[in-house]
Amino acid sequence: MGYTSGIRGLAFSPSSPNLLFVTNSGYNYVSVIDTTTNTGVATIAVGGQPSDVVFGLDGAYAYVANDSGSSVSVIDTATRTVVATIGTGAYMTALTLTPDGAHVYAISRFSPRMYVIDTATNAVVSWYPLNGVLPSTIAAFPWSAPVVTGVEPSSGPVTGGNTVTVTGNRLNKATITFGAAGPASGVSCTTTSCSATAPPGPLGVVDLQLSTPGGTVAAGQYTHLPVPVVTSVSPSSGPVAGGTTVTITGTDLEDATEVTFGPGRRATDLVCTATSCSVTAPAGPAGTVHVQVISPTGTSATNDADRYTYLPPPVVTAIHPDRGPTTGGTTVTITGTNLADATAITFGPGNTATDVSCTATSCTAVAPPGTGTVQVRVTTAGGTSGSAQYTYNDSPVVTAVSPNAGPAAGGNTVTITGTNLAGATGITFGSGNNATDVSCTAILCTAVAPAGNAGDVHVQVTTPGGTSATSDADRYTYVSAPTVTAVSPNTGPLAGGNTVTITGTDLAGATITFGSGNNATDVSCTATSCTAVAPTGNAGDVHVQATTIGGTSATSVDNQYTYVPVPTVTAVTPDAGPTAGGNTVTITGTDLAGATAVTFGSGNNGTDVSCTATLCTAVAPAGSAGEVHVQVTTPGGTSATSDADRYTYVSAPTVTAVSPNAGPLAGGNTVTITGTDLAGATITFGSGNNAHRRVLHHHLLHRCRSDRKRWRRSRASHHARRNQRHQRRQPVHLRAGACGDRDPPRRWPRSRR
Repeated sequence: MGYTSGIRGLAFSPSSPNLLFVTNSGYNYVSVIDTTTNTGVATIAVGGQPSDVVFGLDGAYAYVANDSGSSVSVIDTATRTVVATIGTGAYMTALTLTPDGAHVYAISRFSPRMYVIDTATNAVVSWYPLNGVLPSTIAAFPWSAPVVTGVEPSSGPVTGGNTVTVTGNRLNKATITFGAAGPASGVSCTTTSCSATAPPGPLGVVDLQLSTPGGTVAAGQYTHLPVPVVTSVSPSSGPVAGGTTVTITGTDLEDATEVTFGPGRRATDLVCTATSCSVTAPAGPAGTVHVQVISPTGTSATNDADRYTYLPPPVVTAIHPDRGPTTGGTTVTITGTNLADATAITFGPGNTATDVSCTATSCTAVAPPGTGTVQVRVTTAGGTSGSAQYTYNDSPVVTAVSPNAGPAAGGNTVTITGTNLAGATGITFGSGNNATDVSCTAILCTAVAPAGNAGDVHVQVTTPGGTSATSDADRYTYVSAPTVTAVSPNTGPLAGGNTVTITGTDLAGATITFGSGNNATDVSCTATSCTAVAPTGNAGDVHVQATTIGGTSATSVDNQYTYVPVPTVTAVTPDAGPTAGGNTVTITGTDLAGATAVTFGSGNNGTDVSCTATLCTAVAPAGSAGEVHVQVTTPGGTSATSDADRYTYVSAPTVTAVSPNAGPLAGGNTVTITGTDLAGATITFGSGNNAHRRVLHHHLLHRCRSDRKRWRRSRASHHARRNQRHQRRQPVHLRAGACGDRDPPRRWPRSRR
């Protein structure tokens, strides 16, 4: 408890009834004792020889009389420090507080006066003479019974905690009891009013009592009312800007005086029944708050059911595609922020999209029909976004396709004419078959056709305005590439000019080439065959190819064609033979292989023809006596005539007379044989019995040899042939069994022919 000496005064604190203030005149201080623990909790130094202590009505200040200090010390009981010293000019012995707490009366045992101290200013404001009497003590004012004139409010929540004000008179140092609910807390009184915090209590009416040192009186009745309860909030979210009409459902709402959306944010337009309230939400920051209903009975407790979320407004940053057909139906993706739970997407005022699906950052929706450029806005519980532009485009129309046919392999450039073609996103050649390298203006597109199957398709243009409708004007025919399966004949002359038949497929409308870039002429084709006149070419193999809209036929062994040089004849052996033909003739030359004919004079074909590149053998046909040209015909043409290819048909000799027609067995006699075509003849007398002769003729000289070799016929000179008829009439003089004494040359020199 600390040191105590000369204890002369003590008092309990009205604000802390467990604290006892004790004056110690021997040590000049005031001790503060906690009576619940009986321990000293503070020692406060004051003036000399403190003798008495009193408290103001609220216990905020204690007043200490200093017997030898000629003063009154004022102690702040909260800080337990002296905050003022009031000089009186006399030793102070005792103090008392007026019932209203406005003044402290002080006396001194050494002065016949009573001093009046104003507790508001802590100053002596007056004094009263005591008729020369030196006082020793001062009595406390007597307490009269309090008077209560009103209680406000007269009801409150069963949970208590609300402030109740009691008005009246002589209320200092009052306590207030709420019937069975017990005493109020936080009671603070003046002479004319008390404020107190109502305790929790049962539903219904309780009796109030107010007690002071002057007595206890009935203070009226107080009703514990049920507290509002919120069971749902609809909608449970709204924009941060507020303005949303919200319905709060619950119980005991009829007396609501206020609805808050989070601390201090009051709703407006409050209308309530016992079970619901309608309000307009105030503005608030993004996030979730509790909606609470406040009534005279109290404030609804917070719970999960009363949550309300302030949502930031949606923001649209992009739209794709940003254009589409006037008929609508385009699926559009809108990106941005705060888009979740969108309640509407509009394409212009009141024009609502369908099939809306949103996350926090994107929405997909099907555009409604519309025209022109419109503003697209997203509406959520957080509000309506700013806009992004979307343009309604007229659908494209295709009026022509050029060319309107092409190869099944694709790759050709096609021009599409029409309207509303700008911004094309795709061109198809038949369903799903996309062209490449698309470039469009409003009225014209170019594109590279894709590969496709043979037959007709529709060429359609797709823009943000839609896809062009099909029509006869947009037809395009895929044509299969031609094939060449045979070429007949498959050889021909370098000079060309021969007619060739080409067989294959898809040949209609074809052009024909014999080797790269070497075009045939007079081409006429059906689907399976063409006739064409071969162009000139160089010796060797080429491929015959057909080109149509469908492409160019592939090369293969089946479409080879060989340019063959014209054959030449350099020698004919023998170069003469009987008019009856039948003799084998050898023809020498170049490019003779594949000969289709060997003629002995015009149109007179040899037989059993067999040829290599440089040599042919053939059996001479019958022919008229005289000289002809032997010509070889191959696919390369017919050999030109020359002296080297001459062949002479010689008539068979006839014998018309033999003179003498008899002679010796030993032979040796000269016999004259008369007849025709005897020139160059050999003479036999019986089978295999050759005569020996010496023929002397004005044009021919023959000599027979004893070894019985055949006489060879010399080539007659041009002169001799002209006079052939005359020669046939000349006799041949023979000497049977004799032979001339010298040999003539085998052939006369060419200069003498």
